[in-house]
Amino acid sequence: MSKPLGLTDTRFQVVDRSRLTAAYLNAEPAPRRMQGVEVIEVFENTAGIRMDADRVLDDNAYASGGSGMVGTAGEFLVLLETCARAAAP
Repeated sequence: MSKPLGLTDTRFQVVDRSRLTAAYLNAEPAPRRMQGVEVIEVFENTAGIRMDADRVLDDNAYASGGSGMVGTAGEFLVLLETCARAAAP
């Protein structure tokens, strides 16, 4: 998916850790920085989903699309624009 779009920084593992920013999650009264493994409630009264922001730093982690990818803001915008064009009438 990333190669045809020219996305060179979008991967399952971080290549240059110095370019990585902190991961945040929704919280009240304001978003908060993730701390290791977090269980994030996606739907009310459910068990939630286990997320680990540090997983992208583990070179031995399985490259799973369901576990998230990392990339630059600009490349994420390219992905969103591509999806928007594909969904257009």
